[in-house]
Amino acid sequence: MEAMDVAPAYRLPTGTDWEDFSFNSKAHKTSEYELRSTSVQDSSRFSQYEVEAVVVRQRYSLLSGLRRMVTVFPLRDAAWLSVVIFTFASSALIVASFFHLLPLVTPRTTFPEEVTIGAPVAIFVGGMSFLVGGTLATLASFNIERGRPYLTEGGKVRRERARIFSPEWVWFPPWTEMRSVFIPNPAFQAGMLSTLGGYALAISAIAGFPGLLDARAADYPDKVRGLVLIPLIVGGSLLTVGGMVLTAAVQQERWYRPAPLSAAWQGSFWFAMAPAWLVASGAVSIAAPEELVLSSAFMLVASVLFWVGAVLQWFVVMEDYPD
Repeated sequence: MEAMDVAPAYRLPTGTDWEDFSFNSKAHKTSEYELRSTSVQDSSRFSQYEVEAVVVRQRYSLLSGLRRMVTVFPLRDAAWLSVVIFTFASSALIVASFFHLLPLVTPRTTFPEEVTIGAPVAIFVGGMSFLVGGTLATLASFNIERGRPYLTEGGKVRRERARIFSPEWVWFPPWTEMRSVFIPNPAFQAGMLSTLGGYALAISAIAGFPGLLDARAADYPDKVRGLVLIPLIVGGSLLTVGGMVLTAAVQQERWYRPAPLSAAWQGSFWFAMAPAWLVASGAVSIAAPEELVLSSAFMLVASVLFWVGAVLQWFVVMEDYPD
């Protein structure tokens, strides 16, 4: 089977990170933290142990990538953890969407507390999982090119992401690096925008947890609007804008030229499109509260797109783990 086009192994394909920031930052190119590409023959910056440990990374087929997804479990890789958690989170949102939608279209499938408890709990689990996944994606971004070296198909030596709790792992980069490399970079800025969007969605998920808002109170509709729906719209909007900027700046050679044949581009694109449907769902719930089927359907579409994007990103991350 012909190999799919995947992102280079140093990229971190997640919904809230700022992938490949080091290769899009002019400031980075002149800083002491420049990520050089060296040939195998010119590898003096690596120790003898590291040079001997170099592994060749090659493009892989669809079946090979899928096999790795179900047989390889790198628990100390923050990027892998983030995409797996994103997949779980989007699955929880799909369950919540069905809890909302099925009683409306097929009432015979309804069970007690399906809408009042089942759906909000599933949304809470999904929202908190997205928050954890986004935090791990941020940490993984801080650790790009800090780990052990590997050899690309082009004969270049690069460093992989540092693993959690390894000697190379950092929880936060030095301030000089943060100031000169991360902050000026548009991809980092877009990632922070997406991170803020994730926190807004977390507020919405927490406020909707059963029992936190009194459904019998006179101001209950206003509280739902202010604490659940508006944060949903704000968070979804920030995630959409941040995700589209990341997709254009990182996964495309030119911001106006899509790369639909790239698995990494597809994952990033659909992960950016998903929150737009959350915005639509929240907007319908505010403007036309009686249109429950439409708002629930929009939420289901968003959840499925999140899942598709997360699975594709999971596939791309597995490039770091050769057969």
